[in-house]
Amino acid sequence: MRSNSFSISFMILMLFAYVMDGQFHHSHKFAQVVFWIGAVGVLALAFIKVGDWISHKFDIEHVTAAWLVAPVGGPFVMALVAPAISRAYVEAALFGFGFALIMWLLLFTITFQRVITAANADD
Repeated sequence: MRSNSFSISFMILMLFAYVMDGQFHHSHKFAQVVFWIGAVGVLALAFIKVGDWISHKFDIEHVTAAWLVAPVGGPFVMALVAPAISRAYVEAALFGFGFALIMWLLLFTITFQRVITAANADD
């Protein structure tokens, strides 16, 4: 997976599940199925992306803010949508929020360090 934005499609699935919940007969079950498809996809892509970063050597010039999309945005959307779909999904929401928070702290620090030092690297 080369693009950090590929997980956006699974985020949209989870948001679609949130919007469709309760709209028509049996839509709650449909929303749960669509949510879990999106949640599993988001987490799988986040783990794949983080594994890709760990297994390859990257220079500080390769770091961009787009790196935050897959491991932070996806689990954060999962954390917001899960309790709205079902109260039984609170543990999944906490897992997603915890993973997103840890990855945000790590990636924000690296990205911020690049922003501060990148202007001095050209001299």
